[in-house]
Amino acid sequence: MHVSQTEMPSRRAMLIAAVALSGLGCQERVESQYATAAAARAAGAVERGWLPSWLPPDAHEIREVHDVDTNVVFATFRQGGSRPASVPDACEPVAWSHAPLPHDRPAWWPSALPPRSASDTSARVYQCGSAFMAVRDDSNVVWFWRPAG
Repeated sequence: MHVSQTEMPSRRAMLIAAVALSGLGCQERVESQYATAAAARAAGAVERGWLPSWLPPDAHEIREVHDVDTNVVFATFRQGGSRPASVPDACEPVAWSHAPLPHDRPAWWPSALPPRSASDTSARVYQCGSAFMAVRDDSNVVWFWRPAG
């Protein structure tokens, strides 16, 4: 088969475009939702580290997003009924200034976390190994994140 000189640039352009577009399907961030802790465990979200190993058995309305390249994780869940969320024994209280929160938070992350001022004590933060969690005394919602590292 003979290829004319005028056909060569268009084939080359098509090849370059195909290679460039092939990378668009790759997604670094993956978001998942689970109705219960049992569903999250069954899906392997705890085993793979996207949710904490101490995820309470009564956790529900679980939402997480993780970056497969950096291992940054954001998650939230409700715990039990209307009672305040409990803090695992493995977690220690820390100041917000010692709890690095990545800037690329998901759209559903509350704007009040972290608090805008040091005097705002509406949410307490805890370090749980290499991750962090925040809770409010008046809520059963837990906010969990693990920065890159």
